Amino acid sequence: MITRLLYRCPLCGAEPWLKAGRCRACGASLRLARGGLEAVIGGRRAGIDHWYAAVRRLERLPAGGLHGGPVEVAVETRCGLFRGAGGLGAVRYGRRRLGRARLHLDDQGLALRGESLDCILPLDAMAAVTIESHTVIVNTRDQGVFFLDFPDGGGKRWEDALAAALRARHRPRTIDEFCPRIRFAAPGDTAGGRPGVRAARCRPVGPAPAPAAFETLRGAVQIGRASGRERV
Repeated sequence: MITRLLYRCPLCGAEPWLKAGRCRACGASLRLARGGLEAVIGGRRAGIDHWYAAVRRLERLPAGGLHGGPVEVAVETRCGLFRGAGGLGAVRYGRRRLGRARLHLDDQGLALRGESLDCILPLDAMAAVTIESHTVIVNTRDQGVFFLDFPDGGGKRWEDALAAALRARHRPRTIDEFCPRIRFAAPGDTAGGRPGVRAARCRPVGPAPAPAAFETLRGAVQIGRASGRERV
């Protein structure tokens, strides 16, 4: 669905915006062309990348913050080690499900509220943000990696919102990349490790949920090295 990428009107910024092929705010029509590679919006034809860039330029947090969900929340857990020839090793990581939660993002951080968890991930504690398919991945400096799975496919909107909130939080510094680490224009300047920042706070509510039934595999030249999280 095109609104998973163009989640707001690229002309007026309304969100949600598309109903019966038109923006419910400004009335601009949308028609896909070239098999979905292009779109005609408000009578102008351009590539989807052009329209997505227009959507990103309109990024802003609504008054009172951005609300959404529910999403499935999991955290990364270390499951075991694999030792190979020549000193090459791999660390096997899995995901432990925390439960379903609703999201609230403001200029301080991301809150996860649900029946089985209560988490606050401050922007200052975030070391990396990325997305894989419909799962937004947030790496925090003290609580590890959080996986936010969006069953409705709305993860891209939240990855972009987190990126915009982080840019605003760290101004006047300029963020060059968000993964594998948030890096700034100054060489060697990374986020999530500055002294004095608020740490992520996460506490389970009720009995601990069972581990998820899927795992990931990550390689490391030296097992247990400090920089083992080269990728989120």
